[in-house]
Amino acid sequence: IDLQHQILPNEITLPGIVIGLVASVFLEPGLRDAAIGAVAGAGVLWLVAWTYERLRHQEGLGFGDVKMLGMIGAFLGWQLMVLTLVLASFMGSLVGVGLIAAGRGQLGSKLPFGSFMAVAAIAAALVGPDIISW
Repeated sequence: IDLQHQILPNEITLPGIVIGLVASVFLEPGLRDAAIGAVAGAGVLWLVAWTYERLRHQEGLGFGDVKMLGMIGAFLGWQLMVLTLVLASFMGSLVGVGLIAAGRGQLGSKLPFGSFMAVAAIAAALVGPDIISW
C-alpha cells in the first residue's frame, strides 16, 4: 500500500502493534523487549518527524511510518527494531541516491519509507539474531 499510495492504514498498523505485543507473551522477544521496541520504535521516528518538520516547515515522514516501526518493534523487539531502522535507512538512501544519479529523482523527492521498513524487518527477522549475537 505504501509503495503505490504512500499510506500505511491504521487498520493494519494499530492492530499489528497489539497482536505483536500479545504474541510476545508467548514468543520471542518476550513482552518486555516487545514493549520497549514498540515504544522506542514509534518514539524515535516520531521525534525524527517532529524535528524535521520544525526545521524544514514541511512533513518528512508520515505518521503511518511512526506506527509501522512501533508495530515492527512489537513483533521483533527493540534490538531487531533498531537493526530494521538502520537497514531501512540505508536502503532508502541507496535508492534515493540511485534515483538522483539516474535523473529520475531529486533532493526532496518522496520515497515510501514503509516499504523499506518492511523489507528491512524481514531481513532483520531472518538474519538479525545472528548479527546481534556476533
